[in-house]
Amino acid sequence: MLPAIRIAPAAQGQGRHEVSKPIPASVKMRLIAAAQIRHGQHLRPCGDRSSLWECFTVADSKILFWYNVKGSRTTHAISEAL
Repeated sequence: MLPAIRIAPAAQGQGRHEVSKPIPASVKMRLIAAAQIRHGQHLRPCGDRSSLWECFTVADSKILFWYNVKGSRTTHAISEAL
């Protein structure tokens, strides 16, 4: 039998995600447009996501949009206060 693994709670303000209403499409479009201004039309979803529409998180009173840029190995993020 494997030993039990204890997972420590996240530190204050780290790893704490808020559960809220779905992010409005207008907000998603605004953040995607801001990312396109910054990086051009070459945005790609991160990780196993198949669409940019899946690349949003609400955390610490902010809406975060994370994405990759074609030809780059860096994940980028842009946010907006709630």
